[in-house]
Amino acid sequence: LVEGVGSGDHTGLPFTEVFRLDDPDGSEQLMKRVLAGEGPVRDHLVRGRLRRIPGDRQFLTSLYRLHGPGGPDAPALGLVVAVVDVTERERGRA
Repeated sequence: LVEGVGSGDHTGLPFTEVFRLDDPDGSEQLMKRVLAGEGPVRDHLVRGRLRRIPGDRQFLTSLYRLHGPGGPDAPALGLVVAVVDVTERERGRA
């Protein structure tokens, strides 16, 4: 769930459309590298905001290339992105 909305409502949308990121271009470049087959990205911290919850948020993201039937050498079907809101944890560390 993101802001109480099921993941099905976000499937197929650009990541930068679901999350209002402080550095959308940097996140997009990272996603392009994963899609190009440069390997997954795990535990990457991004900052941004949500549409329905006020205030700045911090998210721990992991990105994985979704291989098609041809395997890793074939064109990717897309990305799988896992996101965890770690705002409170990061505030506790400050």
